[in-house]
Amino acid sequence: MLTKLKRMALGASTALTMTSAAIAGPYDAYEGTTLVVNFPAHPHYNAVMKILPEFTKETGIEVEVDQLPYLKMRERQTLELGQDEGDYDLIAYVVFSKADYVYADQLENLARYFMNP
Repeated sequence: MLTKLKRMALGASTALTMTSAAIAGPYDAYEGTTLVVNFPAHPHYNAVMKILPEFTKETGIEVEVDQLPYLKMRERQTLELGQDEGDYDLIAYVVFSKADYVYADQLENLARYFMNP
């Protein structure tokens, strides 16, 4: 009987430990990370600026934004994507740039990151 009680206590202790780890937060490993992103100066993206503080509060990830007019953005992205390692972690491109970026093999499909965060 005591052995069964010990096993139950061990199981409960393990479950509690695992629950505590889950409660700690799925983004704890990324706290203090800074992402540098580039997107167009446009009202849709201005909306993103309003929620970035909430994103940082929930994840601990800081986001530095380089927001440029479309043509300046295209010039900067072309320069950055032509380097082995650019300043941006993430860019938002517009449709008129996509074909050139794909042809130059400069885009990475992000689906794998969303499927296995």
